[in-house]
Amino acid sequence: MHSLKQSIKLLAFPFLAQPPETNPYKGIMEYPGFHTTKDFEIAAQYALGKINAQEIDEDANGVHYTTDYPVVVALNMENYTKELDYDAAKIVKDTIEVWLDSLIEELEENSTDEDIYEATQNAVEFADSQSDELHSDPLDFLSENTFQHFESPLGGIMDEPYYIDMVREYMRTKIIPDQALMDAVDQYRYTEDVDSDRALAVWYVAPVSNEMAEYHQDDWDEEDFERRWPGFDIIGEDEAYGGYWSPTAQLMWGEDTKGNIEYHGTTYKRLLQSAPEIDLPQPPSPPYRG
Repeated sequence: MHSLKQSIKLLAFPFLAQPPETNPYKGIMEYPGFHTTKDFEIAAQYALGKINAQEIDEDANGVHYTTDYPVVVALNMENYTKELDYDAAKIVKDTIEVWLDSLIEELEENSTDEDIYEATQNAVEFADSQSDELHSDPLDFLSENTFQHFESPLGGIMDEPYYIDMVREYMRTKIIPDQALMDAVDQYRYTEDVDSDRALAVWYVAPVSNEMAEYHQDDWDEEDFERRWPGFDIIGEDEAYGGYWSPTAQLMWGEDTKGNIEYHGTTYKRLLQSAPEIDLPQPPSPPYRG
């Protein structure tokens, strides 16, 4: 007789390294794989992006709804091999090289560990990664804040135990280890299918309206706006510019596990295809219309 866990695994489908995407991101086409992060909000942004790009619709009464729902999955990725994703290889690598080139101009061959750390701290504190660009879509603002570490990549790795040695090695070879690039973007790619029994927890993340709430306008009609966006997170200018928004998330399955876990942003329907053994309730309606 099989154990329950063995039986579930026989019935389960993996999180595919190359899923059949209808509208894949450019980065996924060039660097296919199963993508994770150690930051919940980064995973939530990817889940929200999938919904806002393809799954928001509007009925005859001007009421918006979703045909799928954002979810974040926590996974145990132990013993799977991490690889660079598109953002690390094609975006942040160039940026971190510029930062390191500027940093080592202030250093000497005999610079102490404290010298390297202090120079990095000064550079990170001086950097201003806030864009002055105006967006009409609230998710663009939120994404800019969530991914601002792309513009200041040393801030994300300067406390890693390998950082000082990495700077010294870069001074000699101009080579950045893959691990540092992956940690700088806080994103990881796996090129083998991931067993669905690695899932530890699932959160539903409230979708975000793709219209900005203009609370400060004299003719602002809050009641009508909420009527047209029921069940959505409504983002105003204060949240967008202030950068203190965090996703509205509800744990729906498993446990809020602490420790060495990673998160994957996806959608309700895609998750059911990957892990049908996970017993999830239908997403909130409104806004979900299955």
